[in-house]
Amino acid sequence: MSSRGLYMASTPMIALEAAGAALAQGGRAQLVLIEDFDLAGRLAQLLQRWRDCPFEAIHRVPGRYTEYKRDAGDDRHELGDFVHRIRVKRALRRESLATLQRVDREFLPDSVWVGNDRKVETQYALHLASERLKQRPGRYLDDGLYTYLGDVRVRSLFRLRMDW
Repeated sequence: MSSRGLYMASTPMIALEAAGAALAQGGRAQLVLIEDFDLAGRLAQLLQRWRDCPFEAIHRVPGRYTEYKRDAGDDRHELGDFVHRIRVKRALRRESLATLQRVDREFLPDSVWVGNDRKVETQYALHLASERLKQRPGRYLDDGLYTYLGDVRVRSLFRLRMDW
């Protein structure tokens, strides 16, 4: 029986790393591309046209960029804006989780490769596969950026001192 790897990416670098890992692993592979960046659709098209693309399917699920696009452009007061953002986020999350559930049910991955294990989408994909397989299916793709560059949200003077 051929292995089935589900690869989760929320950045272009992790998507390319996932492609390399899928080629190295062999077997069947599918990619879930979380739309956290504005060119996610274009990247999906490029990957699909790539002659050596290891993914039999590329699924796009809403992410931070999709949320920003759907939330932008409205003039509301603060409370209305907050309520609207929550509604948008809930609707997109439901859409994402339904897609992940469908992919797990139809593709039946025996491994889930993640680049960012803090995302709800990656945790859910890992949960679905582990419940079905009764074992831990997770594999970690590390681009090293967070490890070596540190957290960009930390104040710059503190970060300089920490990096030093």
